[in-house]
Amino acid sequence: MSEWPSTIIPNGETSKEKEDEMKKAKTVELSPFDKRKQISAEDLEENGESSLESGESIAMVKVVEQAILEHEKYNIKPKKVILIDGNRCYAKDIAYRFGDDEEESSGFIPLGLARIAGYLDKHKVPCSMVRLQDLDNSTKEKDILKLVIEADIVAVSSLSPSIGGVFSALKQFKELNPKLKTVLGAQHALDYEHIVSHKDETNIDACVIGQGEIALTALAYGVPDNQIGNMAYLDETSEATIIKRNANYPRLTEQAVIASELMRPVAAREISIEWSHTVVPELAKIYPESIVTESNSGCKHPCKFCTNLRMYGTNCESTLETSESEIKKGLKRAQQLKQDILIYFADGMINTSDEHLEAIVSLMTRENASNEYKAVWYAFTSVEKEEDAEAGCDKKAMRLGKMARQFEAMSQSGCVMLAFGMEDVVGDRSKQGKGADLERAIEVTDSAREKILVRLLLIMGLEDHYNFSRDEIKERTLSHMKAHPQAAYRINSWTPIVGTSDFDKYHNFLTRDVRKDPEAFSEHDTMHGVIDPVKMYDSLGIPEEQRWVKDPKDWVVLRNEIMQEYLRSPEHEAFLETLKGKSINGKENILYDIAVEFRRITLTGIEK
Repeated sequence: MSEWPSTIIPNGETSKEKEDEMKKAKTVELSPFDKRKQISAEDLEENGESSLESGESIAMVKVVEQAILEHEKYNIKPKKVILIDGNRCYAKDIAYRFGDDEEESSGFIPLGLARIAGYLDKHKVPCSMVRLQDLDNSTKEKDILKLVIEADIVAVSSLSPSIGGVFSALKQFKELNPKLKTVLGAQHALDYEHIVSHKDETNIDACVIGQGEIALTALAYGVPDNQIGNMAYLDETSEATIIKRNANYPRLTEQAVIASELMRPVAAREISIEWSHTVVPELAKIYPESIVTESNSGCKHPCKFCTNLRMYGTNCESTLETSESEIKKGLKRAQQLKQDILIYFADGMINTSDEHLEAIVSLMTRENASNEYKAVWYAFTSVEKEEDAEAGCDKKAMRLGKMARQFEAMSQSGCVMLAFGMEDVVGDRSKQGKGADLERAIEVTDSAREKILVRLLLIMGLEDHYNFSRDEIKERTLSHMKAHPQAAYRINSWTPIVGTSDFDKYHNFLTRDVRKDPEAFSEHDTMHGVIDPVKMYDSLGIPEEQRWVKDPKDWVVLRNEIMQEYLRSPEHEAFLETLKGKSINGKENILYDIAVEFRRITLTGIEK
């Protein structure tokens, strides 16, 4: 598939004539109004940016800026937008999250929509947030349908298991409001070719590929689809073509883009209590009051819409500017309730840079020191590949010492838990696209032990795992868990994600193609349920007598056995003992209490 711009026909071939035609048209409309100023791609080659890709990235920002200015000049109101959380909770979601008490269901927190809502608020776009599941409530249904009748744009975020319900709801919405423009984002939107080319079935006009803030702002201010860089839509001039725009617009590597007010970080809109599902069930009873914030971690990938070091240089405090006020507000509420609260940093890895991590630690230490009732916090971390592999023991000792100091500082600032993806301890971890090998990953998680808890994710049912017997998988997994005990091991079933290269590779291994048959999820809450073990074994050439997986549920059964045996093992009991007496924010035994609660929830969920 060619890079932007590319025109794709349904069979995946590229329409070269159409692509050449688009490349020749190096003009960009700056406004949806009659008086439109035209600029060429060459005019946009500022700051040494000479490629078409760079020019278009700068142009897109200029288009939206100009559209906003003209709306203000002529006192024209932007279009009304409804942001819809299309995800639903499933009673049988044990195969995906497993082990949560019913009253503590993780559910889905529409963090992405809250971020987009905050952005639209800043740019004066009328915006409502609703949940699709509230259509089941007659009172709320009336309110939602009234909003739909008055809206211009509906933007839905949905993971694949909920997509069938999204298609049905949007059909109802379009019948009520035929002029409504419908946009899909999140996981299932990655399969934009099928979704947009089957509008009669999906009722979706366009898919946002990547971040949605600027795309939806552009739509609200009347910018045409073909000028919005990260949208896929059906070309109205030819029913056989789909236009795919590169998902990475706008790029923060370009100074002209970075300087735009459109690229400034904006605090997410506050989520109502009703929407604030439990983020981490084992923390819910201990910290019933929680807030979710985005610290704009400075993702190293320039396609992400966030504050990063490229934008603000070494002024690392500014990477927390959108969350500091929310943290202060949360702590103020903690003083009113006279209880500690939980803060969930939700925007990705906290260790993108040492400076960013130090900024979070400094912020939390400072805020906790000035309040009687404190905030504990939870976030994600990752591990990078060791660059100097030949540096020897001295280098390793320095690295381990640094990590130990960092985890100690995090503990003192109120951090109780980090989430970390270990992924594969049976096969080769590097095959999962991880930069660091298993040994390096173990260094990180072991260094955190006894200072903070680590919520470790393992994946079961990967392609490589079909090469092993059931006993081998169980023994390897348990051996790793017992040798490197942690409070919260979680084991999920592997599944390819719709729209990714992983899915392209494995979709022929499914019993049902969920792109064309979303009803498959009415029986299986994740993609794992439609994987065909026979096809997996056939591709690997495994003899019949060595094939132990007969049904995808066999992986879930094995996973449950492993979790039960680990959580009742002497090694886990010994680990729990090391947590006793550990105090964070003056709360003694807090890590022990959290670990015991995780064990209770997990075993209850497996055995009920």
